[in-house]
Amino acid sequence: MARDEGQIVAKGGAAVVEYVEDVTRKWWIGLNSTATVHGVERTLPVQNHTVGGQEFSVFTDDTAVDPATKQWNKLARPGRVVDLTDADVARIKDDMKRHVVRFFGQRAQVLDTNGSASRPYTASRGDVPIAKFCYMKQLANDGSGVGGTKPDPLEK
Repeated sequence: MARDEGQIVAKGGAAVVEYVEDVTRKWWIGLNSTATVHGVERTLPVQNHTVGGQEFSVFTDDTAVDPATKQWNKLARPGRVVDLTDADVARIKDDMKRHVVRFFGQRAQVLDTNGSASRPYTASRGDVPIAKFCYMKQLANDGSGVGGTKPDPLEK
């Protein structure tokens, strides 16, 4: 579990350190492989992308044993369930603003709007926020609520 650390320095150099535990909640996060952009269905060029320190995936591989055959089965589940604090969610929301998808005909690339020294970012009219492909849904603490239809994208 994540911890925030607060420190108070007293006279004589003694320190009192106080730990405050952050409350975590279960979230179902992931990527949709397609989205409608300006009336056209577009395909995301990646199967996963990291935003705010969390990996958003189209599918997560899981394994389970079939009780009847005793064989392991590989299951592809949409997105994944993670434990996030309010600070984690705020970090994701803030970082989400910096990621865009740029389409070049049938190809596409995910870009960071901060750019880099060797490759500065220049906005293009066709840039689409990655939030159009991402979803986040807060779940009950037992993790129930995953499945069925995926939640709406963070940006429509």
